[in-house]
Amino acid sequence: KFEFSMKKVNMDYENLIKAKDALGLEHSAEGNAIEECLQEMTDLKEVWEAVSVPYTTLDEIKDTPWSTAVPRKIRRALDDLLAEMRSLPNRIRQYDAYTHTHDAVKGFVTNHGMLSDLKTDALKERHWKKILQRLGIRVAFSELTVGLLWDNGVLTRKKEMGEILTTAQ
Repeated sequence: KFEFSMKKVNMDYENLIKAKDALGLEHSAEGNAIEECLQEMTDLKEVWEAVSVPYTTLDEIKDTPWSTAVPRKIRRALDDLLAEMRSLPNRIRQYDAYTHTHDAVKGFVTNHGMLSDLKTDALKERHWKKILQRLGIRVAFSELTVGLLWDNGVLTRKKEMGEILTTAQ
């Protein structure tokens, strides 16, 4: 909708310039700000399309049920995602949308060890109840996903999770 409006305004502007030329009136020789806005909007659409692919992949990883999650596969998927993002052109990588997504994926990779540690058989149901309680997650263990753990701060609470892991082992 906004793009359509901008294109219409740009066409009106160009028609105005043509009309001024036909009437012999002067018009400013400055750059067309509307054209610049249209170009920026085109660039933003390109960035959004480029970043939506990694976001979709990240959402798929997050939707993985914890009971079937394999830490090595998650790590490989995250590494592949980072490599894919690094291969994007610089004009896309300069935008905040890219930076935010890249930093999020990099954070998941950096703290992946904690996720792997939580996959140990030493954690029994009572330990998981404590973990879920500390994270503020109110779903059954069978409905737990990787995304729920990530979104509720399991990676930022290493000390608390480490204490529960130590108790379990």
